[in-house]
Amino acid sequence: MASEARPAIVPFKCTECGKCCKEFYHNQSYGHFFVLDNGLPLNLAEKEIFEREAKRQGKQVDIRWGRVVWDELSGQAIGVSWCSASEPCLFLREDNRCANYAHRPVYCRAFPVRPAFVEPDTGLVKFAGTSCPDDFFPASFPEHRERRVSNRELAQAYHRYYADDYAWARVKEELEKRLVQFVDELIGEGIIKPLAVSQEGETRVRGKPVMSLDEFLEGKGFQRKALLEKLFSIDFPAVKERVLAEVRAGEALP
Repeated sequence: MASEARPAIVPFKCTECGKCCKEFYHNQSYGHFFVLDNGLPLNLAEKEIFEREAKRQGKQVDIRWGRVVWDELSGQAIGVSWCSASEPCLFLREDNRCANYAHRPVYCRAFPVRPAFVEPDTGLVKFAGTSCPDDFFPASFPEHRERRVSNRELAQAYHRYYADDYAWARVKEELEKRLVQFVDELIGEGIIKPLAVSQEGETRVRGKPVMSLDEFLEGKGFQRKALLEKLFSIDFPAVKERVLAEVRAGEALP
């Protein structure tokens, strides 16, 4: 009996509707961090580029603190990420194209790929929602509907459907891991002691302004340049080759 043929996966094609630049996927609090504000996520390196390009183009930027750590030892709120609160994005042009395309953040480069996980009990894949109208339509990507798939199959499907966007999503994941690991290192060395805080939407925490992580560590033997290199430097061609090798290795298996 012949096996049922699957519909061909249709490569993602941006329709330039601009919806992704008008409705941002909001951050969630987890681990040591809590969310102070929501918007387009930016790390330290991206935030500086964002501000530079906005100034160069004569645009008004609204950068706010994204995720923050409350340090019990110093009694200081330490900001570890930012967000652009302008919604729609200040770089969105009238023709729905990006005026900052060459310098867009990793979040934008990875769109519309979003984190996904496999439920340990059922094995069903769960995808985070996005605002993109072409994101995971059943006709385009049938694997996502109530089907038990392995992490390898998921990676293969993502890569076939999204190509470079998937590789950038892996970069985003890598940068996230670096930040979490670095905070864990600071905790292990007794430099900070995060305390859970439930407070959102304000520029001050417990009456104190938020201090940037690089400023906080300035007097503790950490050089800003080294911090940027450790947390945010990425060799994208190397990442892309590694991801492609992983996908090919998986596809070669029976």
